[in-house]
Amino acid sequence: MLRPSRSLLRAAVLAAALPASIAAQANRRITQDTYDLWKSVQGATLSPDGRFAAFTHTPVLGDGEAVVRATQGTAEYRVPRGWTGRPNMRVVITAGLDSSPSFSAPPIRFAGDSRHAAFLAYAPKAEFDAASRSRRRPADQPKASLVVVRTADGTATRVPRVKSFQLARDGGKFIAYLLEADSSAAPARPANGQAAAPSAPRKEPGTTLVLRNLDDNTEVRIADVTAFAFDEGERLLGYTTSGSDGSKDGAWVRVLATGTTTALATGKGNYKLFAFDRAGAQAAFVSDRDDSTATKPAYALYYAALGGARGSAPAPARRVVAASVGGDTMRIADRGRLEFTRSGAALVFPFAPVIPDSVPADSLAEKAMYDLWHWNETKIQPQQKVEAARDRARTWLALFHPQGNQFVRLGTDSLTQVQVSDDAKAVLALNPVQYAIEQFWGDGGTDVYVLDPRTAARTLVATKIDRGAQLSPGGRFVTYWQDGWKAYEIATKKTVAITSKVTGVRFDNETYDNPDTPPPYGLGGWTNGDARVLVYDRFDVWETDPTGVAAPRNLTEGAGRRANITYRVVDLDPEDRFIDPAQPLLLRGFDNATKASGYLADSFTGTAEPQRLIW
Repeated sequence: MLRPSRSLLRAAVLAAALPASIAAQANRRITQDTYDLWKSVQGATLSPDGRFAAFTHTPVLGDGEAVVRATQGTAEYRVPRGWTGRPNMRVVITAGLDSSPSFSAPPIRFAGDSRHAAFLAYAPKAEFDAASRSRRRPADQPKASLVVVRTADGTATRVPRVKSFQLARDGGKFIAYLLEADSSAAPARPANGQAAAPSAPRKEPGTTLVLRNLDDNTEVRIADVTAFAFDEGERLLGYTTSGSDGSKDGAWVRVLATGTTTALATGKGNYKLFAFDRAGAQAAFVSDRDDSTATKPAYALYYAALGGARGSAPAPARRVVAASVGGDTMRIADRGRLEFTRSGAALVFPFAPVIPDSVPADSLAEKAMYDLWHWNETKIQPQQKVEAARDRARTWLALFHPQGNQFVRLGTDSLTQVQVSDDAKAVLALNPVQYAIEQFWGDGGTDVYVLDPRTAARTLVATKIDRGAQLSPGGRFVTYWQDGWKAYEIATKKTVAITSKVTGVRFDNETYDNPDTPPPYGLGGWTNGDARVLVYDRFDVWETDPTGVAAPRNLTEGAGRRANITYRVVDLDPEDRFIDPAQPLLLRGFDNATKASGYLADSFTGTAEPQRLIW
């Protein structure tokens, strides 16, 4: 229980001594303005060494603070983070799986060695309001700043006008950040002073990238950068450049230890979406350099094998997927998701439909305009208008296999959600589109497919499930909820109802009081090699066999239900895909009657109840 401060106690005694009439005058009615000021913790995270916690302390509406606090002792550093409490500024009509939540400040990030924390800070709300009233152009709107906090003493360094930043996962010596464009700079014009022809290809110049050494605060500045990334081991910095005149366009890799920079590709054009694999042995990006003279250049996918731990020089990038592969209707996108799978066996990259350059000539331009809605459209007209920009920017997933030099399109306008396994040997795809109209009256669903990662051939797993499906960490199984938990084994195409043998216990929400299908309590994770999957009921954790051979076992021995305590698995390392059954299982517990909570240890062997560690 929190202990009141002495000043608070003195105020309470003074209030008790005041006449009733005066005390009544001091009371204020709680209004919207009052609870707009109530603060909450968002984006809580721990440093890699566990010595610091960080979070954003933000009101419902207004300016918040970034907080970095020691987990041992009393050290705490607070830095203003600006307008973090923002309402949803636009009307959103949700249907199916589409939703648009209100703004949430990105979590604070720690360097790999925990010596620094970094985050983007925003201007105060008053400054945004003033800019809105004066109708400033977008380039003159308030911009974010980068703040770097030294955890040893709380020293905060602020860099204005920063678009984005990166820290290496296993590093700590460097931070890289991309600056906003100079709003005072005039756009480039041809040498003859005439405006560019309307048919000239669009050039998208980058801005300045700053590579800062956090040990001595020395900097290296790189002009015209459009995308950048560290490898996880903080050995390499990769980036793409695109200038107004095209003389320095290209993709580059810089060795951080020596400063040596190697060009992966050069030539006039736009270069974007740089990515490394986890080992820093492969790189990829997209570029329109081979189509740069076209009115609307198309992008191709480029791949480069790097030196890796062997120390050899990076090989020049080669074009592995041409711009023409999508025909007249599809293109490789210059936005969206470009990343290697966890094992590095394949590369995920984005495709997108070609957007018409203009309204057709036979349109209703300069004539009366109508909103026409057909009964089988999945979105009503107001929703289509609100979501038009987002729909135009939507991309679909494709996969490139470096070994075999093969690519395949996986996502489509119906397979809107695609998940690739860590080794790129299994693909899960969901199709909610055909149930979108039914979703209007609460009777939607999703079809579940497994795709061949080489051919995109589909295998139907389940139809019209109420909740989403997920791929197991090892890629052997698909789990989903349909009148109980099911596990589909991809190799054998066998489906097992893994909770059907449990009687007297419900795995969907027992207390659900909405006129809808109760959701399941969820899954707690997988043991090594996808051998077992942990399932939650209202109180306890169950160990189940996805092949259906071994019977389900109550891992917490029913202690949760007997004591009215809810047990859930604690994942201390999201990078570790599996739970090791040879190690103690860490649980958190919540007493539903007293609201007490804490942490407990359990075991996969034996029959002892969870043992309290902290309560």
